[in-house]
Amino acid sequence: MYPFCVIGDVQAYNQHAPTYGSSTKPTSAQIEKWILDIAASLRAIMGSSGYDIDNLHESSDTVALAITAGNNKAVVVVDADNFAVGDVVHVCGSATGVLKHEFANIITVVSATNTITIDTLANAYDAGTVTIYVVNEALRIIRDLNALGSASLADEGAIMGVSPNKSAHAEMLWARYLGSKESLSGLWAIQNLEDYLYGATQTTEAMSRATIQSYGSEHTDDDDVEPVITNAMDF
Repeated sequence: MYPFCVIGDVQAYNQHAPTYGSSTKPTSAQIEKWILDIAASLRAIMGSSGYDIDNLHESSDTVALAITAGNNKAVVVVDADNFAVGDVVHVCGSATGVLKHEFANIITVVSATNTITIDTLANAYDAGTVTIYVVNEALRIIRDLNALGSASLADEGAIMGVSPNKSAHAEMLWARYLGSKESLSGLWAIQNLEDYLYGATQTTEAMSRATIQSYGSEHTDDDDVEPVITNAMDF
């Protein structure tokens, strides 16, 4: 499954760091792994909190033809009415058999020919593999959380083995990722606030909000307990 952010989102939170690559500490490959790990944790938390993790976006469409990389790329979709000028989209597919994904913007929509124009694509994509998701409020929040958690691990990874082996910046990012009752944000909000991920589909089988809220009111001493991260992260 695809993660919810890209390495550029992580870099944006760690602007003091050198541009991540194969020779940086940590390497871009390590950061890509942490992005996947954080995304997996987010999926588990959202699923247990009643969200359908396959339907976090506003709408989506598929692409039959291969797409080349570049600027102002015209792409034929099944139904262009799923898109609007100004939409931020998450483009997911494979490039010569390797899974790739990125975020871009819609600059034109022609309903008559079911053609949309995407401002910039960094990757080329294989025919019949591409799905384009319109980013809504729910997916924007999850993208940001994926980036926050990953950026925290990246910043800690940069100083591992160097005294004092601790990063105040990483701790700040991780605190924002976890969220809290006071900030009404982060993982705490996903687990405790009804419809926090506005626009995301909720499941009928998963834990109900009534159960969560009832637990909070009956166990006031537990109100400030931080969410449990599903996957252990290691450097």
